[in-house]
Amino acid sequence: MSKTKKSPNRRKPAQSKWAVAIEVTVILIFAVCAIVVACSLFLRPPEVDHSLPWQDDPAAVTTEPIQETDEKGEPVETSVPAGKQDPVEYVRREGVYNFLIAGHDRVAVNTDVIILASFDTKNNSLNLVQIPRDSYSTYAWKTYHKINGVLPCALSRNGYDYKGAMKSFMDYLMQNLAIKLDYYVLVDLDMLRAMVDLIGGVDINISADMEYNDPDQDLVINLKAGPHHLNGEQAEHFVRFRAGYVQADIGRNDAQKIFMSAFLKQYKENLNLNTLTGTVEQMIKNVTTNLSVSDCVFFAKEALELDLGRVVMVNMPGSDILVTEGEYASYFVLSRVGTLDAVNRFLNVYTEDITDSIFDRNLVFTNAANSQINAIYRTETKIAKEYIAEEVNQSGIYIPRT
Repeated sequence: MSKTKKSPNRRKPAQSKWAVAIEVTVILIFAVCAIVVACSLFLRPPEVDHSLPWQDDPAAVTTEPIQETDEKGEPVETSVPAGKQDPVEYVRREGVYNFLIAGHDRVAVNTDVIILASFDTKNNSLNLVQIPRDSYSTYAWKTYHKINGVLPCALSRNGYDYKGAMKSFMDYLMQNLAIKLDYYVLVDLDMLRAMVDLIGGVDINISADMEYNDPDQDLVINLKAGPHHLNGEQAEHFVRFRAGYVQADIGRNDAQKIFMSAFLKQYKENLNLNTLTGTVEQMIKNVTTNLSVSDCVFFAKEALELDLGRVVMVNMPGSDILVTEGEYASYFVLSRVGTLDAVNRFLNVYTEDITDSIFDRNLVFTNAANSQINAIYRTETKIAKEYIAEEVNQSGIYIPRT
């Protein structure tokens, strides 16, 4: 009687690390798609915080009360004594959300891109206010006086917790600019590349050759003048270039306006389920933010309704200065009057204007002991120049070159 041979035990071949990574990526993509579809079916506008961004609100005023008189012109007593100041009631406008968008390069965490965005979902409008990275700014935990250093200093205090540091940065801007910020978004250059490639590139007419080489950052920029359809890598080079501009960083800010206008146009034209899910996936993978997935879906869909004729871009007003008094450094100094005007026109979520008595009460954007800095802050009034995205896409922006 022959014995039946038992087949030898065969072990399943071990999956390669690449196979596992691919499976995880596929699962992630399907999960994101499922979340996006579910969220889009039950989208609700995000809840907002109604607390005021400044501390110890002073008795802000509207107008002096009118003194009532009798038929003979004699003053009569009223319930409000003459000369008493009426406190302003700050009520949020419905459907308006403010964002802090900060960007850093691959080498350092200094925020060389600082944008305050106000998105009015009821009126399909968007205001983008750029704060120059060299803006003079003092903060308690560092002697460095440029605003792009606030985040790295906050990081060192928060144990390199990026969410905690961005929250500190957001609080700093809220308290001193007297603006309400609802969300923070910290992006890097990889995110920029990915988003541009996701929407199929952007169309930009480059006014003059862009050539720059920085071996320390492994950066080689070589873009020729003329119309281009830029991919992610080329778009990164376009927004980073500054060496050939008369006002280096201000020129770069204006180039970024050209890019943002082109990006928004292309995003609107190419928004579909793939773009939407890709946007949310990139936000999950590459962005430090307090936005939830449903928030991302809500705002990504609302962006489709944006009227590019109502997308306004401005620089926070002020002037460049080379300080030689007490120190030797170059700064961009904000104009107090001009900056407060920009806050009220482009960033105020309330039905009443922010008053001078609330704005920059700690004087962090000046140095009272330095006559050069304080002269610009106190006496040089500049009103922010507006750029409309639709017009920028048609005519561009003239940026003086060296």
